[in-house]
Amino acid sequence: MTVLNDAAPDRSELVYRYHERLYRLALLAAGDPGAAEALLERAYRQLPADLADAEATLTARLLTGRAARRWGWSPGPAAIERAALDRSAAAALLGALSRLTSAARLMIGLFYIGGLEPTEIAERLGPSAGDQPVAEVLARFRIDAARALGRVPADADAGQLMLLDRWAEGLLAEDESVALRRDVLALPELRDLRDGLAATREQLPRVIPALFAAVPSRQLTERLLQIAQQSRRRTRVPQVSTRRAQALLALGVLVIAAAIVLVPSLLARRVAPTAQRSLSVEQLIDGAIHRFDRAPDLQGVLHEQYRVERGGQPAYLVERWYDYATPNRLAINVKEEGRERGPVVQISSDGRSLVQFRGGYRSVGRRFALDAHVSESEARAALQLLRGQPLASSFGRDTSDPGDPGPLYLAQARASGASFLGQTTLLGRPAFLLTYRTSEPPALDQQPSAGQPVRVALTIDAQTYALLDVAVFADSDGEGAARHPVQALQVELLASVPDERFKLASGSNVIQRTGLASVRFPFIGDSQFLTLEAAARRAPSGLLAPQQLPDAQMRGLAVAAGGGSGSEDGPVILLYEGEFQNVLLLPNTMSETSSDVGEEQTAGEFRYRIVSVPGYEGGLSALVYRPGAPDQRVLMILNDELATGAERETRLQALIASLTPVDEQTLPVLGRNFYPPSGAAGKS
Repeated sequence: MTVLNDAAPDRSELVYRYHERLYRLALLAAGDPGAAEALLERAYRQLPADLADAEATLTARLLTGRAARRWGWSPGPAAIERAALDRSAAAALLGALSRLTSAARLMIGLFYIGGLEPTEIAERLGPSAGDQPVAEVLARFRIDAARALGRVPADADAGQLMLLDRWAEGLLAEDESVALRRDVLALPELRDLRDGLAATREQLPRVIPALFAAVPSRQLTERLLQIAQQSRRRTRVPQVSTRRAQALLALGVLVIAAAIVLVPSLLARRVAPTAQRSLSVEQLIDGAIHRFDRAPDLQGVLHEQYRVERGGQPAYLVERWYDYATPNRLAINVKEEGRERGPVVQISSDGRSLVQFRGGYRSVGRRFALDAHVSESEARAALQLLRGQPLASSFGRDTSDPGDPGPLYLAQARASGASFLGQTTLLGRPAFLLTYRTSEPPALDQQPSAGQPVRVALTIDAQTYALLDVAVFADSDGEGAARHPVQALQVELLASVPDERFKLASGSNVIQRTGLASVRFPFIGDSQFLTLEAAARRAPSGLLAPQQLPDAQMRGLAVAAGGGSGSEDGPVILLYEGEFQNVLLLPNTMSETSSDVGEEQTAGEFRYRIVSVPGYEGGLSALVYRPGAPDQRVLMILNDELATGAERETRLQALIASLTPVDEQTLPVLGRNFYPPSGAAGKS
């Protein structure tokens, strides 16, 4: 096997690292897919031997002194829809771009797609950009775009528009700014121009990436790979085999998400990252898993939208608003991509007195709407469980209910010993890149054949620790396009968001309830919840509860399974809800549908067998019994979303070993985790 050395750097990695983003920039600069491919091939062919700052060198190579081809780029209907434009507005904006020079369009791309500031753009392009000041190019484009989008009249005075744009950029002297502010207040027509430009400035960071969210063809990638290999041979270093070069697609998957649709606002793009590379890979992953409760330095409201792939079914779009400041307001919307109907799931909380649920829980066969009126302490207790929605696993839910597999990939990266690949920019935000290898990627509808490994690349935002992209590649000959099970479409930090964003409309079909018991299963009625003491009296053969939980902060609930809490006796379910773990204890009468899949094992004074339980495939289940009473069984189910198989087995064994009867002696300790039911529930 050929060993690579610093004297002969492998340029294949530069293809995988940069070519997707460069293709979108080239498409904007050239205005034609064929010309964009030619520019990209030329850029990689002309790379110098010294690869210092390779991305800047490649970007500058996208400029050409020749006249651009006739504009030939026409985004599809889906791209125009994502840009939130009608066809005429999109055509007008593309027309405005087509009239600019290639260098000006590349500057615009680096600003709106690459997330660079004007000074950074000028430094990256250098003398090849000509004598066009970047800030002036961007200002003139904003004015042209405002006219094209109908935000300002076509005959509006160019001098006034430029003055207003400079004012918005903070470039006017104090006396000029004061005078212009006075004129704007006095002249309605000038005020309209200001508002039109402001609306355009807000719109462009979303529109430009959406219109140019194109993916380079596999053929182009292969040609660039060949160019990289030919360049390598010219250095007279032993040739790397084609198989080895293609495998680098998996080993160096520094890929920018193909479906960049939206980008953060200009404010968010200018925020410096809080994370430093001095963090270990384990710390980066842990920070991403616990990104909400371990972000004390972040201020403002996080607004994010991401796409969750579901194979042949419509993808889900998940949108989340999270206020980092106390009382941590929260809003989550989940809807199917491309469907006109309303959200599949909505969850909101004002952080103080109201938690709301809207959505279709297929497991109960109906739409469900609830307004839970809670105390502030209850709202805070529920927050940890709410903000991670939609759940990654289908534990206790229909498998077709929406779920976010992002945490599963993070957990698998941690367990697989992921490697750090470098830093990049995605959605205009600094980010870290990690990779790992597995033969069982989570949550993919089309699993690879048995034993077929894949390479997974994770892109983690350096400021918020949000998982921006998951890319899954075949780890064989580099064949096949990457799959993106999770793709961030927008991540931004906003200074403030109105309270209305965190409150859902109510109506006669919405259940009004005081208190919130189960967050995982909010459709369970109040009348079914019991105090732990009442549950122990109700259970005919005694009640067992674990003393050792996977997370000491888990929320315990006792549920009357056979009817309301007013019944004298009947089966009782114990439910413990945690951020990433759930535990269920079901009575013997509810274990008849289970089937043994394991040998008898021992945990403390108990025996148990691993079983399969329909509807709870996402958890590890066991029938538990004492050696002297094998017929008095308890079904325990542990759902531990982020644990490995071995970790789940160890934790399940510890749970079983810690089981103890609920009686007068143990009740004070066991009851600490339990949520007290409201009203008369649980009283006997």
